[in-house]
Amino acid sequence: MSSTQGVERSESEVSESGKPRIHWVGNPSLNQFYIELCLRELDQRGRGGSSLTSNSWNKISKEIKDEFGVTTTQKNLKNRWDYLKKSYTAWTKLMNATRHGYNEVTRTFNWSHEQWNAFLVKVPDASKFRDKPLEFENELRTLFDSVHSTGGINWNPARKGMPNDSRPLETENQETNLPDEESTQSAQQFPL
Repeated sequence: MSSTQGVERSESEVSESGKPRIHWVGNPSLNQFYIELCLRELDQRGRGGSSLTSNSWNKISKEIKDEFGVTTTQKNLKNRWDYLKKSYTAWTKLMNATRHGYNEVTRTFNWSHEQWNAFLVKVPDASKFRDKPLEFENELRTLFDSVHSTGGINWNPARKGMPNDSRPLETENQETNLPDEESTQSAQQFPL
């Protein structure tokens, strides 16, 4: 095995099914390289549905092989895209739910066990952020902000027309006509 940018590589590593295997966990340089390639392809070629085009996945696969010596498939790359998107969506829901408790220095949340448990009932994928921040937050925001749904604003760039700025955007679970005290109490809950 040789190493490129601190990542162990083996061209012959395969799963039990004989398909190529790539290890994303514990390889921040591989993850960063992948995300940078996705950003570049998104900028140059755009989207193919909710992710990248087939040509973009092929190009990314080739560049990862050239840089790290690992073979990937479009499915490997798309699975990673989906995982990152799911993580980013959970992070976004967490950020939208917190009006307090976020530590900008550590980029983590200072919540009690009760607060976490209540939130994780609704968003179990956020559990990984109990004690660690979202890696590559700005890059993931660029990749996913225009296409992910947090259950809030009900509009996306693929819809015809623009949202009407003269009226408030409708959100799911929007409560109206609440007395002030109830409004304050419901704002402390986790809006999803």
